[in-house]
Amino acid sequence: MRYQFLESADFNFGLTGGFRNYGYHYVNEEGKDTANMQRWKIQPDWDVKLTDDLRFSGWLAMYQFVNDLSITGYSDSRIETETGLNYTFNETVGFTVNYYLERGFNLAEHRNNGEFSTQEIRAYLPISLGNTTLTPYTRLGLDRWTNWDWQDDPEREGHDFNRLGLLYAYDFQNGLSMTLEYAYEWEDHDEGESDRFHYAGIGVNYAF
Repeated sequence: MRYQFLESADFNFGLTGGFRNYGYHYVNEEGKDTANMQRWKIQPDWDVKLTDDLRFSGWLAMYQFVNDLSITGYSDSRIETETGLNYTFNETVGFTVNYYLERGFNLAEHRNNGEFSTQEIRAYLPISLGNTTLTPYTRLGLDRWTNWDWQDDPEREGHDFNRLGLLYAYDFQNGLSMTLEYAYEWEDHDEGESDRFHYAGIGVNYAF
């Protein structure tokens, strides 16, 4: 649920709160049967006008995980943020460059499970053509590590993830809009072989 506290041409501020339940059923894993974990979220977002063509915007999400963490392997806390600058060249072309961080950590000192860190530079080039917007984008990895296998190996494993993608959006001008997305991601790891992924997605949105 999101509430817009402030809205103007110069400054916008909103706050989102959320709850999610995760249910797990494990098959052929000794000592594990089922797990039921919950996540709470609070997320402020902002958009500030710096000049007529330049804006500073972003969001910061703070998560708390509870119940069955020793089974699921999750850390008890997480922060995630994406924030940066948006520059508008003209009515057709803009450019956005953001810093992205996602960090899983534990407030409880006796835990070390599920900790990780991801830092990226994310750049977008939206091109508006009437009701259509095409947005080429990239994600460039700055630093990434995990220790998901904390039970067997508490040492962190380093990774390098990078992505190129294209997002197509169409606004039907009646509250309905749709998106199509494709992305290619290449992943290198300190341990194990490199991975290559193709992502595709479709979305439908309606604004009341």
